[in-house]
Amino acid sequence: MRSSSIPSSITSGTALQLLLEQDDTRLSITAESIRFAAKKIGQHILRLYKQFASCPRVMRAVGEGGEVEVLSWNASDIGCDDIAFDTENEMNTSAAAKQNMIFELLRAGLLYDENGRLSDSMRYKILDVLGYGGWEVTHDRHKLHASRAQKENLSISETKPEVNELDDHEIHIEEHGKFVLSSEFDRLVSKKPELKAVMEEHIRSHKAYEKLNKEAENERT
Repeated sequence: MRSSSIPSSITSGTALQLLLEQDDTRLSITAESIRFAAKKIGQHILRLYKQFASCPRVMRAVGEGGEVEVLSWNASDIGCDDIAFDTENEMNTSAAAKQNMIFELLRAGLLYDENGRLSDSMRYKILDVLGYGGWEVTHDRHKLHASRAQKENLSISETKPEVNELDDHEIHIEEHGKFVLSSEFDRLVSKKPELKAVMEEHIRSHKAYEKLNKEAENERT
């Protein structure tokens, strides 16, 4: 533990794992201090923005698919009630640890749907965690539809979203439903109550299209 080196006489995997755990225990106090400092820095940054960002600010953000988006915000958008300061434990989030965790979850069957199948969205998430997320991101139909629905969620306070006949309505209904249940949507509705009716109408339109598509598919079969 003093030198963080493994004696050459130790060849047991269990013994090596115990030594690694002892090393993590020794480093945990330092790691906890670093995480506490990172949260304090975040608090100070937000406090300064809350105090001095009186004019609208424009910020560029990169999404999961590598797409750059421009966001506009000001001090009134920063509230203490909907912000949670947190940091990741770097000792538990290494690439090897994440990969081992994914394989364990797959072996346990916890990532499969109710039919025992691995859905497209879950498969691409697994590839992303394993470091191969860029293989099919641009051609992933599920990802493109989900991204389109999320953009509609972000812009609903400015423009009324339109339902496209080519949309994957099941994905759009899922994404819009998750957004309706979020605290962000509650915040928008508190400022513009009419947004609730707009979103409900939009979801009903998707459901109507989905019903028509299923009826057409049943007629063909």
